[in-house]
Amino acid sequence: ILLENNVISNSNMKHFGTNPFLMTNHFETIEIMKATHDTVRLLIDVAHLKVSSYSEGFCKNEYLNSTADYTCAYHLSDNDGLSDSNGPITLDSWFWPYIRKDLNYYSLEVYNQDIEFLKKQVELVHMKLSHL
Repeated sequence: ILLENNVISNSNMKHFGTNPFLMTNHFETIEIMKATHDTVRLLIDVAHLKVSSYSEGFCKNEYLNSTADYTCAYHLSDNDGLSDSNGPITLDSWFWPYIRKDLNYYSLEVYNQDIEFLKKQVELVHMKLSHL
């Protein structure tokens, strides 16, 4: 079983007045992972992480480093840090230097693109993972 980190945007924080979502930051993620069975692992959505870190004011890299031992997979996409838009990844996407390359699962989660563009996104992932 994989648990995915959630996302909290500034607009959600304003709407709710607090953060009602689980696992948006590394402190809570680690707490929950410690409380689960060893067969439960972490799926990190790097786009969720980007938005949540901006909204909650924590370091994205620290999240990735502190949860590395629990991490089993990644959802890869990018955004502007304000909302989870599932935008395309680029050569310069923030997460490349910090994600693990020794995992078995990487999911490209990019929306509203044609098949040729998606093929190029897959090639980019292969290239970046082989050069991390």
